[in-house]
Amino acid sequence: FELATASGEAVTCGCLICYDIEFPEPSRALALQGAELLLVPTALGEGDVEMATPLNVVPTRALENHVHIIYSNLEGGADAAERPGQSGVPSFCG
Repeated sequence: FELATASGEAVTCGCLICYDIEFPEPSRALALQGAELLLVPTALGEGDVEMATPLNVVPTRALENHVHIIYSNLEGGADAAERPGQSGVPSFCG
């Protein structure tokens, strides 16, 4: 879908959910379909393995596919699991 920016230009977006970002294929498919921006809501828990996703995997997906990513992870303890946050906007530009 396209999202209008404040300047009136459009950005082609694609959406992934949570675990989709862990694998290269869903991001690649959206990039090949023209997505410039990937939107990724998620609810990862806390722990060493879980922290690898926002800190390592998400920036890698941006670089692999030359896209920008808005990665939004829950923060706090709204349920039984503690959520660390670590939301970010990694770019293939660094």
